[in-house]
Amino acid sequence: MKKLILYFLFTTAVFAQQKQVTTSIDSIKKKIGAEFKLTFKTTVDTKSKVVFPKLKNIGALEVIQSYPIDTVKQDDRYELIKKYGLTQFDSGKYTIPSIKILINDKTVLSDSIKVEVANVEVDTLKQKMFDIKDIASGDNSLGDWWKYLLALLMIAGVGALIYWYVKKYQKKKAEEEIYKTPIEKATTLLNNLEKKELWQHGEVKEYYSELTDIVRNYIEEAIEIPAMESTTSELIEGLKIASLKKKMKLSPETIESLFVVLKQADLVKFAKSKPLDYEITEDRKKIERAIVTLDKSIPVVVESDEEMLLNEMQRQEQLKKNYKNKRKKGL
Repeated sequence: MKKLILYFLFTTAVFAQQKQVTTSIDSIKKKIGAEFKLTFKTTVDTKSKVVFPKLKNIGALEVIQSYPIDTVKQDDRYELIKKYGLTQFDSGKYTIPSIKILINDKTVLSDSIKVEVANVEVDTLKQKMFDIKDIASGDNSLGDWWKYLLALLMIAGVGALIYWYVKKYQKKKAEEEIYKTPIEKATTLLNNLEKKELWQHGEVKEYYSELTDIVRNYIEEAIEIPAMESTTSELIEGLKIASLKKKMKLSPETIESLFVVLKQADLVKFAKSKPLDYEITEDRKKIERAIVTLDKSIPVVVESDEEMLLNEMQRQEQLKKNYKNKRKKGL
């Protein structure tokens, strides 16, 4: 008889036509943690609007699942079926309270239902008790091959890093050997930049980044101020100070023109500004003119015979050291 009660569908409503919402539950007694399925049914016409509440708890029971509404058409009416999955992890007797359901903006209360949550009984007389087992080491089916793989990957990573550094150093040395002066290097890089046609293909940010790197690198090499790491304002201020120390004849217009292009580049790189085509072309010309003007303004230092002799001796000594190093590497 008890088994029949556990599987019997309980309902609190007698006739559906007498109540707008019928309330039922799949069982009034379950074990701790088991799911009670609470069901609400209502029959309405096709124009009615029914809203079932979104709930985290119904009384002392937790809502673990809110099932989608099932709709069954019956002639010119709809039967709506809404189910909630409820659970409780403390044993005891509980009441599922009435909840509010809106039908055409009218509040309808469901019926309350009493349920019981039972403990899970453990028969220690039938179940044998065993001592606690010692800690057992698990079988390592993978073996140690992964350690060797990890070591190879680490070696490969270090090798790739060394290769990248050497190639970068060689490239830098090659550039130093190719370009005799900073102005020659800057002019060549500007011509190469134009050949790439970056801004013509929509890569405006990349174009301005390379353009300003060229002028910054020139200033750093020719005028010897940290232009690559400086902000635009710091660069212009450093250029003004260096021009006074080196007695460079720079007009305010040249510095202002360079400042305008660098600020434009900052807006493109960091504020996603999009200058017009003629503005990009004009900025490139301003950079080229600024580099040429800066180069012409750097005073030419005429070395004395003694200084030239000393520099030549130092150069010869450096060549001897380089030759000895190459021979050692060859051995």
